[in-house]
Amino acid sequence: MGAALLLVASSCSTAQRSEHRAPTLAVLGSDNVVTLLDDAADTVGRIALAPPPPSDARLQPGQHIALSPDGSIAYFLVPSVGGAVEVAAVDLNGGKLAWRAMLDQDAGEPRAILTAFGGLALLALTDRPVTPGLQGFRPRSRAMAFGLDIHGHLAGSWLLRSPSLAPSAGPEDWTILNAVENAEQSVVYVSFHNQGAYSYNTARQSLTPLCRADTCLPAHGQIALWNGGLLVATGSRYVDFITTVGVVERQFDTHLERNHLMSFAVDVRHSTLYAVGSCLYEPGLSRIDLVTGTLTVLAREGGLDAPCGETISVVGRVLALTGQDLTLVDARTGRTIHRLHLQAVSVVAVQGPRT
Repeated sequence: MGAALLLVASSCSTAQRSEHRAPTLAVLGSDNVVTLLDDAADTVGRIALAPPPPSDARLQPGQHIALSPDGSIAYFLVPSVGGAVEVAAVDLNGGKLAWRAMLDQDAGEPRAILTAFGGLALLALTDRPVTPGLQGFRPRSRAMAFGLDIHGHLAGSWLLRSPSLAPSAGPEDWTILNAVENAEQSVVYVSFHNQGAYSYNTARQSLTPLCRADTCLPAHGQIALWNGGLLVATGSRYVDFITTVGVVERQFDTHLERNHLMSFAVDVRHSTLYAVGSCLYEPGLSRIDLVTGTLTVLAREGGLDAPCGETISVVGRVLALTGQDLTLVDARTGRTIHRLHLQAVSVVAVQGPRT
């Protein structure tokens, strides 16, 4: 459907980096600039991935960063000039742009990027509105996938699903909310806007709904691997734990009831889930022990000092929340440590220079 254009980093990249302080966090801003932060949340580098998009085309918080298996390269999925989408690779050892690859001009909006097949490839997921919405729903979109090698060469692109254009189809919409690859690197689980959760077989390029009998899952947002199954956001206060064939085994209550909860983070090492209230609804922060089911309210929903965010990531003992600001929160107490005006849309923990 189109060829990726490989661009080696040149004068179009503006990278500034301190050689004396190692970055621990890479922050992607809605202006297509990556900011590298150290342990003290001080800036140790800034890298421009692409020209800033127009204000009406800027990235929204989401899954726009993936790491190579050894953590030395970060891959970013960002909007480009003329409504295009591109993948940019940053060498975290040198703090510089390594390459940029343009996707199909018709790709639409960047949604998610994954390192797939054991880190030997990249999978970029996008969607594009194809028809106006009905009955007050958002425009209906088709979903696309692009495969690239780790050097930015396009290996192929294909349609995941497109909505029926018949009015009787209702608000069928394949906007991508989140995705994760299974441990065997053979299936990608995808959460769509109002279609629920699906498994995508990367070898057969087939999309299968995660349904039980005639009931499909109310998945709506974050999807994550845990304990041989999947944790899925539902758009409500509950996060479901399901099997990989769609059977709900447990339900965790975040007590964020005045929210349209679509994002959570999992500390796999400690079997702990964190959920944050959206800045568009009500701030609040909860922690759940996934083994015992014990809930700890770190910040009461609607509280004056409660943090908020559109995405949440675990970075050691700190939680990184994206939104209008980047907010760093103590994962044990829920106390805000730093608030940085970065217009952050995605973050990833890095390990500093490697030798």
